[in-house]
Amino acid sequence: MGLRQKISDAWNWVIEPPLNRVVPKSSHSNTHEAYRGDWIPIKSGNFNGEKTPGELGNVYDLKPSYRLLRLRAYEAELTNDVISIISGKFFKWVIGTGLKIQSEPNEKALKTEKILNIPEDFRDNVESRFDIYSNSTKCDYKDAENLHEIALQAFKTGFNGDVLIIFRVKDGWPTIQLVDGEHVKTPFFDDKNEWLKKAKKVKNVIRNGIEMDSSGRHVAYYVATLKEGDILETFERIPAKGKATGRKMAWLFGLKKHRMDNDRYIPMTTAILEKLGKLDRYTEATVGSAEERAKIPFSVEHNQDSTGENPFKSTISAGLGRNAAPETDGYELGQKTAANISATTGKQVFNMPKGAQLKALYSQNEIQYESFWKAIFKTLCAAVEIPPEVALQEYNSNYSASRAAIGGWEFIANFYREKFIPKLYQPFYQLWLHTEILKGNINAPGYLQNSTNFMVIEAYSKARFIGSKMPHIDPVKEVKAVVEMRNEGFISNEMAAEKLNAGDWHETQVKLKKEESLKASNTTSKKSEEKKELKLVANEK
Repeated sequence: MGLRQKISDAWNWVIEPPLNRVVPKSSHSNTHEAYRGDWIPIKSGNFNGEKTPGELGNVYDLKPSYRLLRLRAYEAELTNDVISIISGKFFKWVIGTGLKIQSEPNEKALKTEKILNIPEDFRDNVESRFDIYSNSTKCDYKDAENLHEIALQAFKTGFNGDVLIIFRVKDGWPTIQLVDGEHVKTPFFDDKNEWLKKAKKVKNVIRNGIEMDSSGRHVAYYVATLKEGDILETFERIPAKGKATGRKMAWLFGLKKHRMDNDRYIPMTTAILEKLGKLDRYTEATVGSAEERAKIPFSVEHNQDSTGENPFKSTISAGLGRNAAPETDGYELGQKTAANISATTGKQVFNMPKGAQLKALYSQNEIQYESFWKAIFKTLCAAVEIPPEVALQEYNSNYSASRAAIGGWEFIANFYREKFIPKLYQPFYQLWLHTEILKGNINAPGYLQNSTNFMVIEAYSKARFIGSKMPHIDPVKEVKAVVEMRNEGFISNEMAAEKLNAGDWHETQVKLKKEESLKASNTTSKKSEEKKELKLVANEK
């Protein structure tokens, strides 16, 4: 077998059969060689995202550096005004002054567990007592802030990385302790407690300050503290669940993870940190150059016919006609400053020499700054999922566009609220309700008898936490829309009040009844007074 035949057999699976026709020699051309059917190899390969080889460059398997990213995010929040603009609105809209509870026990689920008689005043008692407790500093392990202030601090810390939320019982009351994720570390140098050996003995692993079992569940967290005078940090092991109840008592909260199997959270601003720094330097450079240019009111330009003469050589001197040495006395310095102002700000006319003209220093940088800055600012806002109109509080578009921006932001704010509620408000409310029922302050039939029944506990502690609604561009239109929805039966009176930021509907009804009663009594007393006056007038006549 010849070499030609071997090659032909090897490529047989990619060779198209030759056309059943004779190609004249005169028509044979290299240009149409690919269409003759002799050799058409089928190539294969792996697609890695590059349509043009080498266009995307090297592939990186990036691992987030949690501590460095957290420190960069905190630095940006402290020094960068753009971050303050974005994050400030983010925190205020999502959490604001706190979320209000609405107790909604699932009565249908409780009936399936043979619990039928739920007291009518259960909701009112729960909401009123929790409102008092959540607005007191008893919620705080440090006895410094109320629940809503703690929630805002936890959300802000989660925005910049992660925070360890710890529930502790103090003086018979549930409290919350927050620990910045910066202090949650693996105890490498704590030889005294031998945390690593103890975890390994029970087949657990400690990674990034978290002790995990073989299934990846969080068992405990290690909080580092550096006491004054010590060189090495000491660690406290915080169990994830209570020993007696098995209730979850500690967990990490953050808003963003790079990958689902990552242990820790990263800042929301991770992707824009570098651009933020560059935009800040651009702003500083623009403002600085404008300041320096403002110090030079004008310059003298000479053409080829100029004599080079200085037009300012005969102007009034700062010393008012006499040479003055640099002053050291404060009063003399003030007098000379006043003379400078008098000499330089008077209405002067300059006799310009031949070939010279005065020109003010001029730059386009300041004029183009706003459009450029806003273009970059929009991309930064989009990366953090907040509309630039909301961040800047500028609604210069028409009603529909502004309403669409606010509506989109309301959806995002509600998304992050729903993400945060199960991490702080809901579990803390469940622990508080459990404590109140144990103390006998709230009547909940069947709760204590089924305290280990997941369905009963969750059904009794079901609640909604409501934040402030977005402001209305046109309140009249919004009210009409809500009233129409209520009249058609799509929403309840309570939901309508929520949509319009009109407070609690039930409380409003109680107040209205009191006001109507007071109004009726005032009207009655007024009529009786009028009758008395009429009688007196009649008697006098």
